[in-house]
Amino acid sequence: METATTRGWMGFGVNTAGGSGMSGAEIFVAEKSSDGSVTLSHRFSSSTVTPQTISGSAITVVSNSTGGNVDSKFVATFDRPKTSSSSQLVSLSSSSSAGVIFAWGPGSFSDHGSNYLGSRATVLSSSNAFSGTSTPSNTTDSGISIDDGAANSATTTADRLRIAHGALMFAAWGIFAPAGVFISRYQKASMGHWWFKLHVGLTGAGVGVLSIVAFVLGVYATPSTRHFSVSDAIGGSHRILGMIVMILMLLQVVLGVFIDRKFDPLRKTIPWHDKAHWWLGRVSILAAIVNLVTGLVYYVQTFGSLSNSTSTGLYAGMGVIFAILVVIFGLYESRIGQSAHVEESKPLSP
Repeated sequence: METATTRGWMGFGVNTAGGSGMSGAEIFVAEKSSDGSVTLSHRFSSSTVTPQTISGSAITVVSNSTGGNVDSKFVATFDRPKTSSSSQLVSLSSSSSAGVIFAWGPGSFSDHGSNYLGSRATVLSSSNAFSGTSTPSNTTDSGISIDDGAANSATTTADRLRIAHGALMFAAWGIFAPAGVFISRYQKASMGHWWFKLHVGLTGAGVGVLSIVAFVLGVYATPSTRHFSVSDAIGGSHRILGMIVMILMLLQVVLGVFIDRKFDPLRKTIPWHDKAHWWLGRVSILAAIVNLVTGLVYYVQTFGSLSNSTSTGLYAGMGVIFAILVVIFGLYESRIGQSAHVEESKPLSP
């Protein structure tokens, strides 16, 4: 069995011809360690709980074709007798079908959730191997390919939603949010009242609308059982920080409306709500940028639909864009500093 190298573990199980799911299934789990070595365990499951290790397992690992990176794939190869008298082992035949289940995960072997599994009925033989994707089909290769349909091509609906989620969030927080801050901090004097209109448009319509749409797409692409799951460190951090960013963004919108209603052109000091708006904006953007990075890492390591070169290119591109933003803001802050709002004079009535 094989999957993307970004996965931490993969599992494949067989049941009787009329069976399905984990109950009564014989299961094989391959776990990858940090040094790339692979440990294979032979298990039996009585229900939808962690399958227990079978004592005196009869499987034999083929070590020269097993590893965390064999031809750019995470591969586990083993031999197992077709028949057995043990009640925990399923007798297999090349002339009858068996219920097959498969699952995988990004980290150590644990509960995979409803987003990382699949099942089908098939005849297990070297001439009728299958790819365990969301739309399984027979292939000409022998063995079992454990995957979610996104390891080699971003074709599933859920994967398209994840990509759209990331792209929209990057546009919102990597482009529109910094642009809105740049205009409000450095362009007030030169743009007159237009700075405010552009600031509202970039942060309200740009950041606000895009973030809400992206958030909905992300929720829709994630199974409901994992919306608030923190079982996987990177994914859990991404979900929690994403919720925090969304809450901060909504608070910023409310605070911005309040500031606009309370604006006094004759004021002598900067009111507390203006300063709160500045700092809340800074914290929101920094948190969002961190979450953009964790989101990309989570996608690459968990779903594996991107090639190594594409992943590297995205990391590099994101780093270059953020570096450019730091340089631009640093130059303007050191040479110009914060720009104050200037009331435009109106012609006197004749």
